[in-house]
Parts: sequence; structure tokens; C-alpha cells
Amino acid sequence: MRWHSEKLGLVSPAEFIPEAEYTGLIYSIGQWVIHNAAQAFCSFSDKVDQGFKMAVNVSALQFQQTGFFRSTELLIKESGMRPENFHLEITESLLVGNERRALNKLDRLKALGFGIAIDDFGTGYSSLSYLTRLPIDKLKIDQEFVRQIATDDRYGRIVETIINMSKNLGLEVIAEGVETETQKRFLLNRGCVQFQGYLFSKPVNLDQFKQLLD
Repeated sequence: MRWHSEKLGLVSPAEFIPEAEYTGLIYSIGQWVIHNAAQAFCSFSDKVDQGFKMAVNVSALQFQQTGFFRSTELLIKESGMRPENFHLEITESLLVGNERRALNKLDRLKALGFGIAIDDFGTGYSSLSYLTRLPIDKLKIDQEFVRQIATDDRYGRIVETIINMSKNLGLEVIAEGVETETQKRFLLNRGCVQFQGYLFSKPVNLDQFKQLLD
């Protein structure tokens, strides 16, 4: 998601999402994103196999909103997309102080077929016990760890620990922010085989993405 402002130029989500959360606009923006992501998926679904996944980031405030479960279910049904092809990426922060409520909502989403991923893993919630209780499918290693694995052994050990822990729990693991072949080789050698980052592609719009599929 990018904001093209006539006055400010291209504004990254790192800048405007916190403001949207502060003002409450994140609720309508979040609904808009889920709707458009599902519509986009349907526009290229004939080019991909049935196992292809669409992943969407969900703000903690958006997730905690009353009606989030029902509205998400309706948006996906209206698009004609199968929930099994839709992954919701949440951050550990939404669990703080709301673990029981979050667990209930995640269980309901999982029962419908949605995939669940923990985004930016390792930077938020301090307790690891929730990994055994939450119905999650994937852990995404935060890019701050990945970025320094080639220059700092401590970060390398953290990343290796997350990979091993994911395997032991039967979870898929994705490395964020992979920008160099050195980082990729490090991850591959330790059993991480899914990547996200500039080494593979910069963010692209829908038309450019369809060209990549072609």
C-alpha cells in the first residue's frame, strides 16, 4: 500500500499507517485493503494454481474492532475468493492484554479456512507460550534480524533459533527483508526456504504484478 499525495509525493505506509491508527482512519482503510486485495486476487486467479496465497497485513486496532470477523468473512465471500487462499498477517502486539479475545477471533477465522501469519516476529510480545495456543500457520522473521545476519553473529543465532523453533512447532517460516545473496544462502543453509525482499522484487502495483505472472 502506497499513498500518492499531490503535495507530499509518494508516502510510505511506515509514515501514514501510524497516523491512520491515531485518527481512527485505519478501520476504513483496513476494510478497503481487504476488499481490494480479494478483488485483485480474483483478477489474476486464472494465472496461478490453487495453492497460491494472498497475504494482507492487519492492524492491531483493526483486528480488535467489533465486527472485524464478520466484515472480513463477508468481504471475502462477496469477492468469490476462497478463504484458504487468504492469509491475514498480524503482529504480536495485538495479543497484549487481549490474548483470550484474540484467540477466540483467530480460532473463528481459522475455522473458516483463513491462514494466519505472525508478522515481524521477535520484536513484540515477550511470551512464547502463545505460539502453542494460537492457530497460526507461519512466522515471519523481522527484517531487522535478517539485515544483520551477515555482519553480527548474535543476529545470526537469533534467526537460526527462530527457524529451528518454527520447524519444531510445525510452522512455516518466512524471512523478511532479504536483499543479498549472502543473506539468502545463510537462510537456505539453515532450512528457511521462503523469502520476501528486494533481492527478488521491489513493491509493484497490480498491473506490474500481472506482468510478472505472465
